[in-house]
This record gives sequence, C-alpha cells and structure tokens, in this order.
Amino acid sequence: MYLSYETLVDYFSEEFEPDGTRRLYNNGHHLEIEAFVNWMRDEPRITELEDHQVREYERSLNNIYRRYVRTHREEGFESQLFQELSPQMYDALARAEADPDYVLDLTSLQQAGY
Repeated sequence: MYLSYETLVDYFSEEFEPDGTRRLYNNGHHLEIEAFVNWMRDEPRITELEDHQVREYERSLNNIYRRYVRTHREEGFESQLFQELSPQMYDALARAEADPDYVLDLTSLQQAGY
C-alpha cells in the first residue's frame, strides 16, 4: 500500500470530518490512515541498514545545503543550522537531490519567511 505525504497532511490537518464528527483514524472511514498508525505503533521503526541509508541521505542533503550557503551568502542568504531548516527548505533540498536539473532557490524561501 502506498500512502502519500499529502494524504497524511490532509488527514492530520483536520480535527473533524466533513459531517462535523470528530476525526478518528480508527472509525472505519480512513483505512489507509489506520493501517499507517498501526504500522507506526507496532513495527520496529528502522533497521540498521535503513538507519545507515537515512544518515547517508541526510548527509547528502546537508552537503547540498552547505554548497548552496557558500555560493549564495553574498546574495543575502543567511545560513541556518541544517537541523532548524523549514519543511519547505527540506522539500526543496530533497527535490534538488533527486533531480540534478532542479533549480534550488532557498533564498526566495527564506525571504518569504520559510
């Protein structure tokens, strides 16, 4: 089963169902969310190999970020701690990592308040 990030955000962004009842993951209306919540609660989170892969991916994003900081500091980009970047900046970094043709513009994100 595939569950998109957007589906999760949409679900967890609302406290109530469209009919006004409280939104519960296990009310039978959101089977994919219920499966996700159960999986998160019951399964081991991460294997040693996955942990290594996650750390490598984070390192890759951090390297992209550091290169961006070096090349855009004089244009007004203010460096932040990598761990304190906004979700929008992480999204842009992930897109840049996945697509070499992606035009990374963290400066605009920062100027917009992200």
